[in-house]
Amino acid sequence: MWSTFPITVYVEPPQPNLSGFAATQAETWRQAIATAITVWHPVLPLTLAETPETADIRIWRSAPPIQRHPDGRLARIRAAETRYALYTTQPQADGTPLLHHRFDIYLSPHQPAAFTQATARHELGHALGIWGHSPDPGDVLYYAQVRQPPPISARDLNTLKRIYEQPTQVGWPTN
Repeated sequence: MWSTFPITVYVEPPQPNLSGFAATQAETWRQAIATAITVWHPVLPLTLAETPETADIRIWRSAPPIQRHPDGRLARIRAAETRYALYTTQPQADGTPLLHHRFDIYLSPHQPAAFTQATARHELGHALGIWGHSPDPGDVLYYAQVRQPPPISARDLNTLKRIYEQPTQVGWPTN
């Protein structure tokens, strides 16, 4: 969960010099991500970051990294994945560093716009604090893609509210 606001989001821009179908596809992807950010913004304040280094959440126009099971078999292919990293900043005046986290969302550029938007909403839900999945297909955080992607549900919002009612050490001095 976040302790400082607004939460900054970086969206990877399309490669330069795209033309034709590739340029259209890249713009469609970007618009779908922008819409997903806009939908979450009333829930928690989000703002766009100019560079990935300054962002709390980074959205990459890339399929998630391929993973393998411990026995070497390939894991199932996914359209998206959210990963996080914890880090500390330079020590404060009292010598104590602050604990922070950053999320990287890998989002395939090869989905139809409606599913890209739904997938971005889902992954942003993880990055905003809902790390688990819902058993209800009417929730954005449902564990699988559905034919008619739902909007953010009251259950999603209540889950997020409950999460933010819990104490956190993120954004606070480490002791």
